[in-house]
Amino acid sequence: MQPELRNAIDLVIARQTVPADDLQAAIDVVMRGECGEAETAALLTALAVKGETVGEIVGAARAMREH
Repeated sequence: MQPELRNAIDLVIARQTVPADDLQAAIDVVMRGECGEAETAALLTALAVKGETVGEIVGAARAMREH
């Protein structure tokens, strides 16, 4: 698993907010196809269960716009 993705998943599972730049890096890994479907699902499901913050949404949107 890519370290950017692992870091984001670990923070979300710990119910902590992922800084926008960190979530942007994690979503960038997803958008480049450098992770599996299960890893993507783990991140997105954990975010949904925790509840996304505005900063997390901003980071994800930045990554998606770059792609």
